[in-house]
Amino acid sequence: MTLGTIENVVKRKVGNRHYFYGTLNSENARDLTYVPVIETSDTYLEQKTKNGYQRPGKKFRMNKYKRYLDEFPNRLIPPVILSARGNWKFSGDGEIGTLTLEGPAAIVDGQHRVGGLVALFEEKDENREFDFICFEKLTVDEEKNEFVIINGEQKGVPRALNEYLRGEEDSQIAWDLNTDPDS
Repeated sequence: MTLGTIENVVKRKVGNRHYFYGTLNSENARDLTYVPVIETSDTYLEQKTKNGYQRPGKKFRMNKYKRYLDEFPNRLIPPVILSARGNWKFSGDGEIGTLTLEGPAAIVDGQHRVGGLVALFEEKDENREFDFICFEKLTVDEEKNEFVIINGEQKGVPRALNEYLRGEEDSQIAWDLNTDPDS
């Protein structure tokens, strides 16, 4: 029994790893994915503790993302990172083909984004498409390592730069003091 198919998927390779690039939608995201967690919580997504390593998601953060999506419908949603765990099979000639889904994929990065998308669908019946990158065959240890690198090595943009880019008056003054030799 299959959960369905995803058409027009691109199969790529980085090093010795294959991955898929494609599109899901918020109507079926809950059925086609899950979060490998260390313990479960009340969220919009399916969760599994077997081979889990992530902290449980927070509905508050998912709802915050849902509000963001509702307020800014034209914003690009960064692709979520998935791991097929042997459940998604590619078929096709060359790089473009179809994924047959024999089970859900694990969400490696993006559980709050996907949760927000699912919440938007469930509460407002608004079905949004979003992109994914799905590793074909990672071991659980490799998957954990990807999670750690993505979530442990990222550096956010400093608040001062964000305020400057938004045009906040105080940050403009500070920037002028920083860059004007006569200040």
